[in-house]
Amino acid sequence: MYYSQLETMPRAKLRELQDEQLRHMTGYVYEHIPFYQEMFDSTSIKPADIRSVEDLPRLYAYTPAAARRVRLPWSAIPGTISKFSPR
Repeated sequence: MYYSQLETMPRAKLRELQDEQLRHMTGYVYEHIPFYQEMFDSTSIKPADIRSVEDLPRLYAYTPAAARRVRLPWSAIPGTISKFSPR
């Protein structure tokens, strides 16, 4: 079974949908996830600068080394409970 509307959508319309979802997601992660907020703030790129899939190469690459450089407090991780925070 497949979702025929997406699978049969013209390429230009599909790209338009992808671009719209990408714009929404970059704004969301900036507002809600401290790692990405710091990532955007440390570069000259802002979430509003990401307008299409072609802009993806401009984004900061997530690597384990990059994650180690961004030291977030334990409480910044969604779903954690403060009593488990390292002191």
